[in-house]
Amino acid sequence: MVTNLLYDTKFATLMENSATELIKYLFDKNIEFGVVCDTAGVSFDPVLPKDIMKNIKQIALFVVSGYSFESAYLSDENTLYFEAGFGPQNFGSTVGISIDKIAQIVVEDTPIFINISAGQKKKVQAPKEPTDSESKSMERLLSNPENKRFLKK
Repeated sequence: MVTNLLYDTKFATLMENSATELIKYLFDKNIEFGVVCDTAGVSFDPVLPKDIMKNIKQIALFVVSGYSFESAYLSDENTLYFEAGFGPQNFGSTVGISIDKIAQIVVEDTPIFINISAGQKKKVQAPKEPTDSESKSMERLLSNPENKRFLKK
């Protein structure tokens, strides 16, 4: 049953919407937070130097506090953006994290949100089979030769 949820598109959308609303709430309440995410869904602008990138693991915690919190915002494309410094030289970069890749949202070392579908490949919804009544309606519609012009070619 849980496996079905992990790959269900509607469930993944629900989790993504919940994460988005929670982040908005934290912004409104001025509460700093961290996100644990799959770095496959993370972008850096400018791109981090190779010596810094090699230290970033596949699953990473990004702490959104101080200046990073002040610069943080959510885009219309469901991406969390913030500015951060990396490495000993504090190399500055704008971080973009796709909301659907966020596995946890953490406040003061306590996870307050867990997305069990983060990073999972979603099932493609198979087209719905027509019901008997839908089939009969289509048959009736097509029984009149004049109606065939309404079919998509």
